[in-house]
Amino acid sequence: MKFKIFTLITILSISCISIQNIEAQNFPKNKVEQSTKGKEYIYFDGEKQIKVYLQEDLVAEFNGNTNSYVKTIDPSSNPVKKAGIVNVYKIQNSIVKNQLKQGKFSKSYHSSAPVSEVFRSEAGTLMALPGNIILTFKEGVSESQIKNFLNKHGLILIKKQTILNKDYYIVKYKPGIASLELANQLRNEPIIETSQPDWWKEYSLR
Repeated sequence: MKFKIFTLITILSISCISIQNIEAQNFPKNKVEQSTKGKEYIYFDGEKQIKVYLQEDLVAEFNGNTNSYVKTIDPSSNPVKKAGIVNVYKIQNSIVKNQLKQGKFSKSYHSSAPVSEVFRSEAGTLMALPGNIILTFKEGVSESQIKNFLNKHGLILIKKQTILNKDYYIVKYKPGIASLELANQLRNEPIIETSQPDWWKEYSLR
C-alpha cells in the first residue's frame, strides 16, 4: 500500500530542519505580482501527481546570515518576502532571469549555495526547495540496502523518523530544482516506495 506523506511534511520538516513555514513578512514596496502561471513542473505525493509553476523572476535564499548570496549574484534584486531565515527576492538581472527561465539557475552555482528557484502551487502559494528529500522504502528492504542506496545517489541521511509504524528518511541533497528532479527520478528505483521533495511554503495568517 502506498502511503501519502503530504500531511506529515510539516511534522517532519519542523523536526529535522530550522526552515519552517512560519508567517511570511511582505515588503509592500516590492509586492509579488501573480502573473501567468509559468512553466509547469510536477512532483508526487505518494501516487498523486501535483503541478507547480516556475516563477521566472523570483529566487529564494535559505540563509540566516546578514550577507545575502543572492545580492552577490544580482545586486539590483529586491526582497519581496521574508519568513524566518527564508528570503524571497525579485530578480532584475537579465542573465539570472534567463537561467531561471531555463531551469538552470540553482544548478549554475555551487551545490552548497543556499538558493532555490521559486514555484507557485495551483492555489498561488509560493514554494521553494531547500534541498531535502523525504523517502520511504518498500517492505523488506534492509538498513544496509538503504545505506548503500543513499551512498550511491550522494544523499546524506539527516533523520529517520517513524510515524504510524512507517519509517521516513529525510535526506539532504542540493537546494533548488535538482532536488525536485532527483525526487522524481528516485520513484523509479525498485526499492523506493515514495519519494518527495521537502518543500518550503509561504504561510500567512488569515
